[in-house]
Amino acid sequence: RINDLRAKSPIRIEKFRNTMSKKREERHEKVYIRVAKVIKKMSKREIFLSGLFLYWGEGGKTKQYSISLSNTDPHMIIFYLEWLRDIGVPQQKIKVRLHLYSDMDIEIETQFWETVTGLNKNHFQKPHIKKSDSKKITYRGFGHGTCNIIVDDRDISEYVLQGLKYLKNNYGKR
Repeated sequence: RINDLRAKSPIRIEKFRNTMSKKREERHEKVYIRVAKVIKKMSKREIFLSGLFLYWGEGGKTKQYSISLSNTDPHMIIFYLEWLRDIGVPQQKIKVRLHLYSDMDIEIETQFWETVTGLNKNHFQKPHIKKSDSKKITYRGFGHGTCNIIVDDRDISEYVLQGLKYLKNNYGKR
C-alpha cells in the first residue's frame, strides 16, 4: 500500500493527470465564455480587418498581382476562404496547391482538403510532394499537409495590399 502512495505510482500519476486535465478544461471553458462575450458577432468591417491582419502575418507577398495564404490549420483556411468571398473574390479565381510528404496518401489528403475548402478538383493544382522518411519525421501539426490558397488577380491583389498600406500608414507608426 505504501508503494501505491509513492510519487512513482502509475495509478497515482494517472489520477493526478486526470484531475489536472479536468481543472484545465474547466478553466478553459470559463475563459472561452469570457472571450465569447467580448468578441460576440463580428461585423463585416471587423471580418475585413481580421482578414487583412491574417494576410499581413501569414500571406504570401512575393508574387506580383497574386495573394496567397498557406497553413496547416483547416479552420484558418476556412476563415480565409470566407474572407476572400466577402471581399468579392469569385470562386473560379481560387486555386489550391497542397504541400504534402511522399509517404502520405495523396488522394486521401486531397479529398480531406476538398472537403475543408468546399472546392472541387478543378481548383486543385498538382500537389508539391516533399520527399520524407516517415521514420525520421513526425507530422505533428502537419497531419494533412499544408494547404495553399492562391488568387492571381491584379485588382484583388491591389485592394488587399492597399488595405495593408492604409493600416501601416495609420496604425503602424510610433
